Amino acid sequence: MMKMSVLKKIAFFFIFIFSLIFLSCSSGNNSESLSTANENLFFISQKIEDKTVWTRELEAVRLIQDITKEEKILSTIQLKPSVINISNLDFPPVFPVIDGFSSLDLSQTPDNLISFIKNVSDSVLHFSLSKIKTAKAGTESLIFFQDDLINGYENYFSLKFPEYANQNEDEKSGAREKIFSNYVIGNPVSRENIIIALVRFYKSESFMDVQMYIENNDDFKLSQIRILQWQK
Repeated sequence: MMKMSVLKKIAFFFIFIFSLIFLSCSSGNNSESLSTANENLFFISQKIEDKTVWTRELEAVRLIQDITKEEKILSTIQLKPSVINISNLDFPPVFPVIDGFSSLDLSQTPDNLISFIKNVSDSVLHFSLSKIKTAKAGTESLIFFQDDLINGYENYFSLKFPEYANQNEDEKSGAREKIFSNYVIGNPVSRENIIIALVRFYKSESFMDVQMYIENNDDFKLSQIRILQWQK
């Protein structure tokens, strides 16, 4: 009996040892398998990421952009969706209209015509009427205009006309003084080969309205000029 007990103990010892060895080997194989599986998953995910085409980031600067201001809207106006929507509409430009005179919209007027009207107006502004390019009938009209201008200047503005007005331009050196402060040009109207332009000349708060008839043949020439009204 004693001998059988010893044999059983030896047998159990060897079984225990073999079990430990088996478990150790089995554990090593599992660790190696898990490690290999993890590496495979990493490379697979890396390949998927490399092949993926990412879309462009939407509103990348939205969080750092200042949305409390809008360039087209005054800072004194409260920003509302309706206000922003209106500001994004494409409105045509708005031009002022002087009551009893004309619209100041020259957007459709050719540049060369505007340039001619400005040259005539500048000549009136500095009383250098001989510089105006006139047609045949325009020379006589310019003489009457000069007389009306001198008389009206003194009668309606109650101002003495500058002394150099009756002098020849060659006798006066240097630039002439302005007899008006400034002027504005109204929207010209075309009728066949004649263009009618209105110009308002200001002297402080007073003004003089002038009507010009301009021939439009090969080039622009003044055919008639007259004073429509004085306003003090």
